[in-house]
Amino acid sequence: MKARVPRSWDTLPESEKKAINEYFTEQLNIALDKQEAELQHIWLKLACLLLHSAFKFGKSRCLMFLGNWMHIYRANARCKTAAEQTEWLDKEMTAIFGKDGYPEQFVKSLEEIGKDKEK
Repeated sequence: MKARVPRSWDTLPESEKKAINEYFTEQLNIALDKQEAELQHIWLKLACLLLHSAFKFGKSRCLMFLGNWMHIYRANARCKTAAEQTEWLDKEMTAIFGKDGYPEQFVKSLEEIGKDKEK
């Protein structure tokens, strides 16, 4: 009995290589979308925890936050490019934080503190 040895990648026709590549790219995108959704669920839970512990948000206010999250998420999804997203977010941050805008340096300093504690 002869074993059926699959063809090597180099011997496949370009059309088959392309089909295999497209399939695996699609599978990778599906896995990444799933992972992104799982991370978003964790971040939303962390946000609710913070809102409750720091600002005494109860169940109803946390539910309002989650409901409004969908509104903001959809607005963000309408951005076609990273530049468009940055422009939209900068405008919103200016409305919240004034002319100085989002406290980028402060947030970056928190990242450094977190990195120092991990060591």
